[in-house]
Amino acid sequence: EDGRLYIFLELVTQKSLASLYQRYHLQDSQVSVYTRQILNGLKYLHDRGVIH
Repeated sequence: EDGRLYIFLELVTQKSLASLYQRYHLQDSQVSVYTRQILNGLKYLHDRGVIH
């Protein structure tokens, strides 16, 4: 309502997708779920003209 966009980031304590992949030996299908979520978030921002 005030014209501002607030973005909240989720704290991921396992560091990065690469470290999750190495530590838990994720399957490609599991990595693709993470990747899809990241890409959906980027698309949402891009569709709204948000610079990141």
